[in-house]
Amino acid sequence: MSQGDAAPLLQANRVHNNRRTGVFVQDGGAPTLLENDIFRNTVGVEAVDDAAPVVRGNTLHRHKLGGVWVHKGGGGTYEGNEMRENGKAAVRVWDHGNPVLKGNSIWGGRTVGLLVYEFGKGHYVDNEIHSHRSWNIEVKRNAFPLIERNKIHSSAYGGVYCHGGGGARLGRRAH
Repeated sequence: MSQGDAAPLLQANRVHNNRRTGVFVQDGGAPTLLENDIFRNTVGVEAVDDAAPVVRGNTLHRHKLGGVWVHKGGGGTYEGNEMRENGKAAVRVWDHGNPVLKGNSIWGGRTVGLLVYEFGKGHYVDNEIHSHRSWNIEVKRNAFPLIERNKIHSSAYGGVYCHGGGGARLGRRAH
């Protein structure tokens, strides 16, 4: 857990088999996670209450619910990670969560790859999101993310699904 002015570096660790969250960040905590293998937790990385982690070059996989949760005003930068084979949404953003995801590979989940809802925001750019059993991206209930220059392909249902009052701002090359 990281909170307040905490800004530790977590590098080249294996974080696994925890009952709840592998890395939990809150209250403005800003750790840097580099090249970790984070797996088989309920959630891989969770950012809340103005948390701003930098999560770069990690593998987040096989979590019961998801690889990344950003909510309650959390944010952070998630770049160059592999997020795969998660039980629910690989990335879930809601309740004024506002992350930046850039250059990630998000694939092979049991449901949706990216789920943004209930006043979730964020900027999602240059990611490859593919091969999910449901939609690759789902936006619903008053969520307005910016989604641009991603490679979105090969899901069981479709690429991007907006419904229930949610709307995505799609940049060019969402295919």
